[in-house]
Amino acid sequence: MKRGRSGRAACNGRPLNSRGSGQDLSFVTVEVADSKGRWQPNAEPEIEFAVEGAAAIAGTASGDMSGLESYQSASRKAFQGRAQVVLRSTRQAGDVTLRIRAKDLPEATLVLKTRALPEKLLLP
Repeated sequence: MKRGRSGRAACNGRPLNSRGSGQDLSFVTVEVADSKGRWQPNAEPEIEFAVEGAAAIAGTASGDMSGLESYQSASRKAFQGRAQVVLRSTRQAGDVTLRIRAKDLPEATLVLKTRALPEKLLLP
């Protein structure tokens, strides 16, 4: 994206149907878009992820094989306008709020839900 142009980070992910196992994953894709919602394949901002609630960040990725960032970091440089964060559920049910920040872009928020499974059905 060119400097001075407004844009946004669009994100999508499936609900965490964790059932309280602590092992369910949700893969959230983030796309850098312009002010009209068009994907920007040349945009490569550093994207920061923060999660609150019944999940934790399991990893991040962007598809850039030359990147040296740790897959377990809470930030990732977008590659061809995209990045991904993987969320792992906890053993609790509740809302999960994912906040996505990048320089020159407004903050994006995604809210997912988890639900609990009866204890007798959980694996040790």
